[in-house]
Amino acid sequence: MTETGRNIPAATLFRVLDESTRVIDALKVPYALIGSVASAALARPDWWPDGEDIDVFVRPDDARTVLKALDEAGFATEEVEPDWLYKALKADVLVDVIFESVGGISLDEEMASRIRVERFKGRQLKILAPEDLVVMKAMGNRPETPGYWHEALDVLAGQEIDWSYLALRARRHGVDRVLSLLLYARSLDMKVPDDILVELFEATGEG
Repeated sequence: MTETGRNIPAATLFRVLDESTRVIDALKVPYALIGSVASAALARPDWWPDGEDIDVFVRPDDARTVLKALDEAGFATEEVEPDWLYKALKADVLVDVIFESVGGISLDEEMASRIRVERFKGRQLKILAPEDLVVMKAMGNRPETPGYWHEALDVLAGQEIDWSYLALRARRHGVDRVLSLLLYARSLDMKVPDDILVELFEATGEG
């Protein structure tokens, strides 16, 4: 599969987004958007895509079902990384079907129960809860993905956060990384509760 995903008109990306989510909705399986579209829906309403991909988060057991449905809908598909990532392509727009993220994060029942529907650019989209998205972005931040850190900060600034739940997910998947993010957020004058910082700091010494 040839990976393009750049210089794609916004109208084309949104058309493929609508088609891909419609296909997955028909399967009646839990899923959520987790990429730049998700971050924008939660915190950046004026954002427009610039050759972005579409990132869909599904349960491991559903990944092949989702890929097959996209294939039957005319997408070119490939099991690129059998342990965590499949890809679908249509009109030069990539749809990443992700079923395990950095830190061993997969879509469990707790996360699935918190998926929300957000209205964005005239459409309703299923989005991962802000707390889960923040943890995922913090864990996935790498030199090649510097935008993840700032997308996480945008979500922290733009949403009412369930801090107890955020701490729970951080302790489960990457307390050091999330604590670093929250301390940086505090340095930007974002309101991060003291008790959450203390809880996560104490958790860094566990194990």
